[in-house]
Order: sequence, then structure tokens, then C-alpha cells
Amino acid sequence: MKKVLSLLAMILLAALFAYCSKDTTPVEPTDIDYTTVTNISYSEHVQVILNEYKDILTAANIYPEGLQMDSWANLIKGWKHGEVIIPFDSGNSLLIELSTKLSYNNKLRADKLDLLERWIDEGAKNDNGEIPYANSQNRLYVCS
Repeated sequence: MKKVLSLLAMILLAALFAYCSKDTTPVEPTDIDYTTVTNISYSEHVQVILNEYKDILTAANIYPEGLQMDSWANLIKGWKHGEVIIPFDSGNSLLIELSTKLSYNNKLRADKLDLLERWIDEGAKNDNGEIPYANSQNRLYVCS
């Protein structure tokens, strides 16, 4: 009986030692290679970039007052001067114009900007696949 208890104690001690010696250092999330993303997810890809983008635009003093980029619904809602995203038309979307047409030191990586452009050109869908303004009934066409 003594031998069995000694053996169990040694096994328990060995298991405890093995558990405690594991590297418990938290793993840092790896940076996403946005050039390889084929299925763009709003929450996994776009919102992550928008959070960084807001900080960059704020630091450059060109972040539009009143614009909220904290969710898809707020981004699509636009701001006091109109839409920020024009689905299927990244070239005329304010979000992209802020980066490509204004002269400031843009610190948003090119692959992230390209993903935002692709997301808009593919319809600026949310995680449920909804396209902004797709269900709009009243339309007004204005020449500019």
C-alpha cells in the first residue's frame, strides 16, 4: 500500500511539474496578410482596419466631426454631409477619398487600404451579407 501511495504521489508531482513548466506566455495575435483575404468579413477585417484608420485620421486632424466608424450601421448612416460609403464605388466614397485625395502623410498600410476599397467595391456588406441601401424604396438621382 505504501508503494502504491508513493507511486501515485510521484505521478501527481510529475504531472504538476509538467503543467507548471508549460509556457503560459500569451500568444500575440498575428498580423493579417490582407492581400490574401478572399472572403472579407466586416467584423474580422474591415472594423479592425477602421479602428486603426480613425486614429490615423484623428492624428492628421482630418477626421470628420460627427462621423462614427465604430459599427457598420453607424458607418452606413453617414454623417452630417452625407454618405461615407457608396456601395460598389470606392473611388467616390468619402472613406477612400480621405486617404487618396487629401495630401497628408497616410500611415494606413497599402494592403489595408486596398482591402477597404475591395470591400466597398464588393458592396460594403456587413457580416450578414446585407448591402447598404439595397432595400431603399425612395430614390433621388442628382447630377453633380
